[in-house]
Amino acid sequence: MEQRYTVILVPDGQSAVRRYTLRRSWIKRISIVAGAVLLLLLALAIDWVRLRLDAVDVAKLRAETMAQSAEILALSGDVAKAEGELERLGEFERKVRIIANLPSTLAQTNSESGDRAARGGPEGEAETMRSDHGEPPPADAEAKAESGVAPPEPEPSTARLVRAAGFRESPHRHLPTIRERAADLVRLAASRSASLAELLEGLEDKSAQLAATPSIWPTNGWVTSGYGRRVSPFTGRPHFHAGLDIAADFGTPVIAPASGKVVFAGRKGALGKAVIIDHGGRMRTWYGHLSEYVVERGQRIERGERIGSVGSTGRSTGPHLHYVVEVKGKTVNPINYVID
Repeated sequence: MEQRYTVILVPDGQSAVRRYTLRRSWIKRISIVAGAVLLLLLALAIDWVRLRLDAVDVAKLRAETMAQSAEILALSGDVAKAEGELERLGEFERKVRIIANLPSTLAQTNSESGDRAARGGPEGEAETMRSDHGEPPPADAEAKAESGVAPPEPEPSTARLVRAAGFRESPHRHLPTIRERAADLVRLAASRSASLAELLEGLEDKSAQLAATPSIWPTNGWVTSGYGRRVSPFTGRPHFHAGLDIAADFGTPVIAPASGKVVFAGRKGALGKAVIIDHGGRMRTWYGHLSEYVVERGQRIERGERIGSVGSTGRSTGPHLHYVVEVKGKTVNPINYVID
């Protein structure tokens, strides 16, 4: 016979005594269920504590990730800024070498050779086109450079790629690329430093030549038509524009970009009132469509000295300066002779 247990409850007062009889099997079952419930509650409590700790860790990791993302974005911006500065420095060096008649560096030579190859063909294949103003013919190399054929688009920099991606993916994936590009910039900076040191050495004993070489803007304004191929506003046909059109208010002063001697001051066909300055070394600059000129033939001019005012004389659609740089009887891109 199964063993039983009796539980007697004796209440206070006049209430009757109560008896409860429990079988041993029931007590075992209740004990097992209670133990299981306790174990389950204990497991849930441990899991809850673990989840709370994980939540704290996740919050820390999220904060760290956001901070690192911001640092990566800032680093990509610094890389882009360094790239831009090195590009501007390289362009500045290129113009100084042109102005000082110094040879290009090996890197610049290779780059220019690559551009010529991309445009298709060796030197001397430029199309000969007549200018509306009757200036000297364009130099072959400059004509090719401005022939209207766009060079290949440069590959976007690492920093630009990172910024363009907007960190839609994990920002840490970009770190190796940024580090690699930063290392490349360090090497490029060292190479540029050596090149500039060479340039500085080459500039010694060239002060007289540099003083007589155009290197500043001849007037304050904005370029409305560049050097190279364009459609003539008068004929509607393609032609070669052998200078820069710099729009400015009527009467804006025009200055000499370098020292030299005035070899012409007067009216010159479609150029209207014009001035031509000989800077020596077979280099001349032309200034057309002036409203007035304040120099005369044979006069010596220094850099920055006023030679006239912007106007719209001759064949012109509005007040502007037509600025031409001529080297050895052929026009070249005046932009290469502006370094400020």
